[in-house]
Amino acid sequence: MNDITPTIYDILDIEYPKVVNGFAQDAMDGISITYTFDRPQAEGQKKTQFFDVMGSRAIYHDGWMDGWHLLLVPEFLGLQGRQDWNHGTQRMTFGSYII
Repeated sequence: MNDITPTIYDILDIEYPKVVNGFAQDAMDGISITYTFDRPQAEGQKKTQFFDVMGSRAIYHDGWMDGWHLLLVPEFLGLQGRQDWNHGTQRMTFGSYII
């Protein structure tokens, strides 16, 4: 989803605002996907991407993906949320760090 806004800005040939109503804007995370419009089989231009949805996280890097799923348990059960990394064949390393 974070590639949709940059794509719209690219199609309309407009610049992303640096300031809105006096407030500096954060940089956009996504990239325009207009390069795929005339080349549907084009290789993706993102090498690394991080996802975060309601506490569950995943990272994609150069064809590899690893994730962390937050198990949300209703409070009335008296249990705490649990977080597990989903490792396996999708494990990826960056130098001495294991993601």
